[in-house]
Amino acid sequence: MNYNAKQIAILISAKILGNQDAVANDVCMDSREAKPGDCFFAIKGENINSHDYITNVFDVGATIAIVSQGCPISVKHLSEKAILRVPDTIEAMGILANHYRLNNSFKVVAITGSLGKTTTRNIIYHALSSKYKCYQAMKNYNNDIGLPFSLLKCPEDAEIAVLELGTNSPGEIEYLSSIAMPDIAVITNTQAVHLEGLGDIDGVVAEKAGIAKGILPNGILIINSQMQLLKKHLDSIGQDYITFDETAAHSNGADGYIKVEGEKIAIPLPGLANLKNALAAHKVCQQLDITSQQFAQAMQTIPAVDMRMQIEQLKNVTIINDCYNASPESMKNAIGLLCELSTQQNRRSVFICGPMLELGTHSKQLHNQLGKQIAENNIKLLIAVGDETGETVNALDNCGRETAYYKKIELMTNQLHKHLRNDDIILVKGSRGAKLETAVSKIKELFS
Repeated sequence: MNYNAKQIAILISAKILGNQDAVANDVCMDSREAKPGDCFFAIKGENINSHDYITNVFDVGATIAIVSQGCPISVKHLSEKAILRVPDTIEAMGILANHYRLNNSFKVVAITGSLGKTTTRNIIYHALSSKYKCYQAMKNYNNDIGLPFSLLKCPEDAEIAVLELGTNSPGEIEYLSSIAMPDIAVITNTQAVHLEGLGDIDGVVAEKAGIAKGILPNGILIINSQMQLLKKHLDSIGQDYITFDETAAHSNGADGYIKVEGEKIAIPLPGLANLKNALAAHKVCQQLDITSQQFAQAMQTIPAVDMRMQIEQLKNVTIINDCYNASPESMKNAIGLLCELSTQQNRRSVFICGPMLELGTHSKQLHNQLGKQIAENNIKLLIAVGDETGETVNALDNCGRETAYYKKIELMTNQLHKHLRNDDIILVKGSRGAKLETAVSKIKELFS
């Protein structure tokens, strides 16, 4: 990007202090990552107010800072720098990102859905990179800060940007789509997640469908053909779409294949959910002139996504590291993989289970259902952590399953040596707030 302070100020309706000709060629929002030529967005968070670091970013060469009107700052010597004051720096970032998107030639693929957004993004990016100069969203940046920031970081010479849109309250997806204005939009699925903010499955469907509002004229919406409520909703509002069929996914446990256009494409990723993500990705790639043969070739080198169905083999145990997040449907998928692998290999199955968060008034019922699901499957040991999972353990009473329950992650990790043994297959899964990656680290310490 290449904007001067005056241009940005006009776009975001800002008051300029300092040099209106100061030029920025990149953006940052973490003062520790600031570099010469940056435009710094100062954001006030729950724990850190980055307005406190304006002097620091200017000292390392940043040229423009966008700040909130209500936050006092103390900066001297603005002859070569500029400060732009706005009512809301997050909103200003969105406005600038939308302008940047509309004034560049790259196409945008935007992905939303209750499950599989990041994995689907990763597969699409990997496959498209075999033919195009591609850029993908940074980390899991998919909210009202992360999406516009990722868009502003996209190189001007990129041909395709693959972005991710997340939500936990009504209207977020539509807002993000209005910034990204996708050429191709994807809804991987609609499941019971973020119920605390979205209410029920109908709320989830309506929210995910909001991605259609930002699609460019002649753009394409791709959805999962098995999501009947979503199809009904889109039909009711007159929204066109094309579909992929998740029943064409076939899992072998640690890997599998998808069947498209009469041929099998091997996918070296574990679990049925990942294969469904691959089907969504394949449908996107079709629209961008990637043949099934090219897609199949790209899949031979597809990397795993960190902490998402990531199988890690130690000397004496196997870990299924799926601790990035959790919902009822993703729990079902992960349990299915654990049981499939333990049955194939005749090994003891262990589930280290954290809570599913943001379920609102449905939380108790859904954690109880999770316990019943564990009881119905061939899981030998449940190690549960967190207040919510007490309901999961209670549901296993009198089911002949071995259980252990801890309220705090620190207590659980300190006791893992008492529960685990050589040759176990261990699923580690829970919502991000549970921080179950500490359990993964402890297992590696015990068995490496």
